Amino acid sequence: MDIKKYFRNNRIYLLLILILIISFFVRIYGLQSENIWSDEAVTIFNSHKSVLHNIKWSLGYGYYPSYHVILSLWEKIFGLKEFNVRFLSLIFGILSVYMIFKIGTFMFNKKVGFYSSIILALSPYNVYYSQEARVYALFVFLSLCSIYFYLKLIQSNKNKHMVYYVLFTFLMLITHPPAIFILVFQNIHYLFFVKKNLKKWVFIQFALFMFFLPLLLRTLSVISGFSGYLTVAPPDIVTLLRTFYIFSAGETFRIEALVIGSFISIGFFLLLFSVLLQMAKDIKNKYLNINKTIFLLLWLTIPILLLIMQSYVFNSYYFERYVIVSSIALYILIALSITRFNNRTQMIIMTSIIILSLMMLYIEFETNSNGRWKDTADYIKANKNENETVVIHHPNAIYPFAYYFDLECFKSYNLKKCMSMQNIYGVNTTKELPVDATNKERVFLVLYNIKYVDAEGTLLKYYSENYKLIEEKKYRHIQIFTFNNPISK
Repeated sequence: MDIKKYFRNNRIYLLLILILIISFFVRIYGLQSENIWSDEAVTIFNSHKSVLHNIKWSLGYGYYPSYHVILSLWEKIFGLKEFNVRFLSLIFGILSVYMIFKIGTFMFNKKVGFYSSIILALSPYNVYYSQEARVYALFVFLSLCSIYFYLKLIQSNKNKHMVYYVLFTFLMLITHPPAIFILVFQNIHYLFFVKKNLKKWVFIQFALFMFFLPLLLRTLSVISGFSGYLTVAPPDIVTLLRTFYIFSAGETFRIEALVIGSFISIGFFLLLFSVLLQMAKDIKNKYLNINKTIFLLLWLTIPILLLIMQSYVFNSYYFERYVIVSSIALYILIALSITRFNNRTQMIIMTSIIILSLMMLYIEFETNSNGRWKDTADYIKANKNENETVVIHHPNAIYPFAYYFDLECFKSYNLKKCMSMQNIYGVNTTKELPVDATNKERVFLVLYNIKYVDAEGTLLKYYSENYKLIEEKKYRHIQIFTFNNPISK
């Protein structure tokens, strides 16, 4: 066997294996160093219960069951440790790197697939969600599978591609409500730019509709904001700029991260502009073979526009993670733009992206933006006696606290009741304070992300007016105030 010839003929695939290995190490680094935070803790708390419970809970909580069912089965084997529960998302993150290679290669060539896989492998934004015990890594992977088999279907129209498309699209739809945006994008593309075998396409969509019908009303309820989600200010031009920045450089906003992230996002913008400029020239010259670029632009923009429309028509809950799948289209467009330069320039651009992305990842790993619940739990353990009260704002924050304070209580069927037996309560407002939280000699008030969930400081104001502050302790995003009750003395 000629080794040199083998490596030459399979160079791209060998490099892809290297990228998958790198993406593994990037995602496994620090996988358990960051504390479980509130949304993760709620997910993990439910995961150790039955599959049926996870189906019911996920529907009631505003998610769909596929990830929670998989995590429940996973947890039964590997347990509740941070590393173990997050490793599932890591797997889906690496599979997504492989799928972007498949899509980029199928649409254009192996070089586009290879470059886009590098960008996704080192994307600070996607790496972050590949390290969380939440639904988003699975959502990205299933969406990429759906899109890949959609592309195969419109090219060959084979029955096996139809089956795979229906299967992965259905799994995508039962993963997260915003998945319906991906289905809308596919239909817009098909009806306006494919326009062939319409009867078969209508049949496929009808089959999906029938499979998805039990969840359809729930989707419309969640998308329209009826579910009571935390709402934010309606999106504007600044929101769009922020979305582009986050897709490019992640969600770390320290000064040094903003400097490096600005280089990445400006570079991505210039490369995207180059693609748009080339498309405009192709249209002007009546070169009509631009459907692939249009497909990527629709993939990038339609989910974002639909989420913006929803935010203005109904309640606003524009969060970039709901359109995380659109970031993949951006990476393929960037990869396509890079391949239009000469080889030397391509190497310079890709090297720059790799170095800057690794720098952003290093800052992100060092920042560890979520709250330090283990430190908080250890502090309370060291200072609280059994007759003293802990008040945690807000209710969901009691889950990560319990995870580190009393794991057996965390595993109990009714966590809040178990914690209340230790005089620990999660509340939203002063009206929810139990008697035990207002008549004890000493109270520990734990505030999490206070500027977002209680900007007016109602709980802190109540205790400051009625108790005497004797100590204040701060961890990242968490403040602990120790109050004495002068009336009890």
